[in-house]
Amino acid sequence: MKRTLIKAAVITFAALVAAASATYIVLSAAAPAVLAGVYGNAGNYSHAAELYMRAYDADNKFENIVSAAEYAVMGKNDALIVKTVDKLIDDDDYSEYNRNSFDDALFLTSRYVAARYSLEADKCAVADVAFTLLTAYVSHNQVETLIVAAYDAKDKDTLSYISSKLDALDTSGFTDSQKAVLNSDKTIIAKALNDF
Repeated sequence: MKRTLIKAAVITFAALVAAASATYIVLSAAAPAVLAGVYGNAGNYSHAAELYMRAYDADNKFENIVSAAEYAVMGKNDALIVKTVDKLIDDDDYSEYNRNSFDDALFLTSRYVAARYSLEADKCAVADVAFTLLTAYVSHNQVETLIVAAYDAKDKDTLSYISSKLDALDTSGFTDSQKAVLNSDKTIIAKALNDF
C-alpha cells in the first residue's frame, strides 16, 4: 500500500514537471512575449528582456523591443542594455517614439550611453554616440549621463573630449533653459578637470 502511494506520488510529480516543461517550451517558442510578461512580473527582468527581444526578432513589433529595452534597464545588465537599445535605435519607428515618448526615449538612451561607457574601451567613441543621440539639450540628457560616468571614474580624457564637443555645439537655437543646462555641465567638467 505504501509503495503504491509513493509510486503514484512520483508519477504524478513527474507528470506535473513534464507538463510544466512542455508548457514552457511551447510558450517560449510560440509566444515569447507572453512568457516575458510573466518573467517581468516575477522580477526576472533580464530574462524578460531576452524573451521580448526574441519576440521582436520573430514579429518585428516595435513595442516588443521597447519592452526588451525597459526590462534590460530594470535588470541593470549593461551588455543586454546595449544589445536591446541598439535594436531600438535601429528600428524605423524609433524617431516617432522619440518624438511621442521623449522622456522614455531619453531615459533608455541615457542608460544605453552609461552601459556602453562601462563596457567599451574607447570612451571618446561613446561620447560621439551620446552626442549623436542628443536631440535636445535638456537636463538628464545622454551627454550628462556620460559626464557623470566619466566624473565617477575620474576620466579626465573623456571629460576633456566632452568639453571640446560642448564648446563646439551650435547654441543659436537653444532656449535659455537649455543654455543654463549646458553652462552647468561645462562648469561641472571644468571643476572636475581642475580637481583630478
